[in-house]
Amino acid sequence: MNVLEWAKNIFESKTIEGKLVSSNLISSFDFINVDVDLSHPGRGAHFETSVEKIKFPKTAAFKDIKIRAKALSFFANHELEAIEMMAAAIIKFSSGVTPSEFSKIARGIVSSISDEQKHFRLYTNRMKDFGTHFGDFPLNDFFWKQFINLTNFSEFFSLMSLTFEAANLDFCLHYQRVFTQIGDQRTADILQVVFDDEINHVKLGSYWLNKWRGNDSLWEYYCRHLPNNITPERSKGICFSTLNREVAGFDEDFILPLVNYSDSFNIPKRKSNKNVLSK
Repeated sequence: MNVLEWAKNIFESKTIEGKLVSSNLISSFDFINVDVDLSHPGRGAHFETSVEKIKFPKTAAFKDIKIRAKALSFFANHELEAIEMMAAAIIKFSSGVTPSEFSKIARGIVSSISDEQKHFRLYTNRMKDFGTHFGDFPLNDFFWKQFINLTNFSEFFSLMSLTFEAANLDFCLHYQRVFTQIGDQRTADILQVVFDDEINHVKLGSYWLNKWRGNDSLWEYYCRHLPNNITPERSKGICFSTLNREVAGFDEDFILPLVNYSDSFNIPKRKSNKNVLSK
């Protein structure tokens, strides 16, 4: 199976099994034309996104396993959205790079998709331990709404790798500590697995942006390729850690302006904590 056919099947599938199909089926990373409606990923009725707005549960309530399950539903849906967005990126932006670049980019993204599939399984299996299933709680499509206006791989890696996945470095370790504190080491261990994989996903994006940035600094190139309604503030999670960014390969020329960046968008401001790092 060609990688573009594989990505199409994942994107269009209306079953969880279809979203999690193995990359072992891929036999070719050559560019081919595929016809796909990229307006919205396929979702079955039991895990379709909802217009209902729900808030992430407060950590003070995490001792209740139903509340923990709700939190894991958020995490799992983020993984599923990432799978869908990455599959769509392989399709949507493939013609904008050279055949050689496409093969390398596609291989890198496929590796990331395989990790996201693993994370999804880990989260949803843990939900089952708590007596719930994916789709029992309303699911949002915030990430996907940011994807639909992207036009190239530079914009994709800026949004996905250097913003959403970079923020997840902070979120993973924050919630890992929360679960550890309430005695749920199994969930804490899952978040460590996700953190370790996300480091490589962030590195994938920075690798390609550094190849394409020309005379711009990585910071300048990154900021210029973010969607209009997304700012670098979104790349900071709870307990924003500069050390995590160093581990992901960023230097001071990128980290310092990120630390000092602030905007007027109504999202929680993240406190920098250089000492926060994986175990």
